Amino acid sequence: MKQIENNEVGFIGIGIMGQGMAHNLLKAGKSLYVMANQNRQPVEELKNIGAIELSSVVEIARKCSAIILCLPNSSIDLSTVRTITSNMRPGGLIIDCTTNDAETVRLNELTCKKSDMRYVEAPLAGGQQQSHDGKLGAIVGCSIDNFDAVKELLSPCCDVIERFGDVGMAAKAKLVSNFLALGTA
Repeated sequence: MKQIENNEVGFIGIGIMGQGMAHNLLKAGKSLYVMANQNRQPVEELKNIGAIELSSVVEIARKCSAIILCLPNSSIDLSTVRTITSNMRPGGLIIDCTTNDAETVRLNELTCKKSDMRYVEAPLAGGQQQSHDGKLGAIVGCSIDNFDAVKELLSPCCDVIERFGDVGMAAKAKLVSNFLALGTA
């Protein structure tokens, strides 16, 4: 049940879902470190309410004891996790909200373990409005020991945070959820 060491949280992936999540983390009093990608508008808006912009994944990894990822795909996610684990202090926590395949999250977990870091998958249910309103759902795959830290960190963003089992289970549950949503549509 190791909690995060300090209130300094990195957030990588300030896009459609990430911007609302980051906004809610700032409202909850977190010291939030972000970086811009191609679209500067979300980062500028977050800076106006207290976020601190850093220029790279390396800088965020060196500054923060916890980092939330909300990236567009598994290949970017794998590369980002490798960069973080090469630069973050041992014991650091990565909460990965990217919608990944099960193989990616298993590889990320192994990479983190080799660097004495903690990895949690937490793909999201909901959309842009739920992100803004702090009403997302988090489908969590992690060890029981890490779940309390995940709940504490994601609670400003999510009104439902459920552990589905160890790493790999959340990716599978998200896939089923997506199939059900597409079938309903």
